[in-house]
Amino acid sequence: MNFVTAVKTCLSNYATFHGRAPRSEFWWFYLFIVLVDVVLSFFIGSETFVAIRDGGFDAISVAVASNRAVMVQGIVHLALFLPMLAVSVRRLHDVGRSGWWLLVAIIPLGIFVVLYWWLRPTEPRPNAYGMPPLLPAP
Repeated sequence: MNFVTAVKTCLSNYATFHGRAPRSEFWWFYLFIVLVDVVLSFFIGSETFVAIRDGGFDAISVAVASNRAVMVQGIVHLALFLPMLAVSVRRLHDVGRSGWWLLVAIIPLGIFVVLYWWLRPTEPRPNAYGMPPLLPAP
């Protein structure tokens, strides 16, 4: 699965928590989230720079420009939270774990346990969550 296919799949399965997601789908979508965040951070910096350049060091104009950009970033993060959560759960399903195991990431060092499961290869046989994704051609 390539980058574009993974992003399309995750966004089309916006809140689908059943089924399985291969490693490639999960990590390509994770890269997409990081790239979106980098682009939004760039725009926040440029908005602030433009406000400083155009209005001098007027604290109010800088704050308004920065707040507007941060609000856009917050809306984008909220919009992408559900598909990221869904693909994370489907990735856990792919290695034979319940999506509830994602809550382990809340405890200290628990993210490393979840990261280990995210890095594991796909179970090659059907499990309780469905058929293996991306079956090789016979």
